[in-house]
Amino acid sequence: FAWGDTPIMRLSRVQQLKGIWFIPFVKCAVHNLAFVIFIAVLITWAVLTPLSGPYGGVDIVFAVFLVAKLVEETHQAVLRGILTYFSYPQNRMDSCICFLLICSLFLRCSLIDEISIESLRTMPHYILRTLLALASVVVFLRPLELVSLASQQSGMVIASVSATLRTCLHFFFLLLFGGLGFSFAFKIVAPCYTIDNSWEDVPWMVNRPATKTGGNNLPMVSRAAISSWTASGPLSVPIWGAFGYFEPLMLEQSMYAVPVVSTCLLLVYLFFALILIVNLLIAAFTEAFERQKHNWKFESAVIFFQLTTMHLSAYPVPIPLNLIFLPIDLLIGFRRPLQERGV
Repeated sequence: FAWGDTPIMRLSRVQQLKGIWFIPFVKCAVHNLAFVIFIAVLITWAVLTPLSGPYGGVDIVFAVFLVAKLVEETHQAVLRGILTYFSYPQNRMDSCICFLLICSLFLRCSLIDEISIESLRTMPHYILRTLLALASVVVFLRPLELVSLASQQSGMVIASVSATLRTCLHFFFLLLFGGLGFSFAFKIVAPCYTIDNSWEDVPWMVNRPATKTGGNNLPMVSRAAISSWTASGPLSVPIWGAFGYFEPLMLEQSMYAVPVVSTCLLLVYLFFALILIVNLLIAAFTEAFERQKHNWKFESAVIFFQLTTMHLSAYPVPIPLNLIFLPIDLLIGFRRPLQERGV
């Protein structure tokens, strides 16, 4: 037996380095480092640029990173199959990030001629910033998979939160229809109520002729219509009340409110939301956490298998360098069958 005659030692230095590069742990570290750089570029583009007017260097760099990310995800989906690709939660998050950012980039292209500060108040700019806000949330949730593998306790907590969110879906229709019922009930008994009297600052009600009593002469129907759709109007009372933000005295003393009935209705809603629903949710969360403590060892093994499979099938060159090497590999892959046929 001669150590120098083993197959691994007969490989060249380049082949040995290439073999090390294809180790899942090495590919995971390199790809996650590239993803951190991608997050830095995204935050720089979304926060430090005006998102309107002519293109700048940050816009071009972000577009290159985004196209590289899209190419990487498309390569994985084609290589492993669409159904297998979307069966992994990490890939679903990546596809969601790509979709939101591609839509954002198209909206940014539509604002290339907008150079005034007023463009920040246009609907395309509102939609653009909304998409970027959603994308930033998903982008920063994406690295949680590494945290769950690095620490068993942290992973169990993250898995418990995920299971708890799935449990909340069972309460969705109860909260939806119950909340809508109480929302319209508050709209009926206190049509002009706002938590902070913000109806006086609504633009439609500014500079209107004042009455002799010093008030505003806007009709009751118009007042009610305006205040209903504000963030602190009567329709939003159940939302803020669930978080403990309510003012019974202001509700009863609001304009055109039904005395006593409005306060009693608020009391019934608070009993329904803060005592019954909240305690049921706490019990469901506790059950989900206890169940997750027993299942975490199995789930962590599944997550590790998914990550290993994902990084094994990932293109070895991280973004954005894959835009250089992937077309070369595709060209070689197309030429190889032709050469075998003698074409």
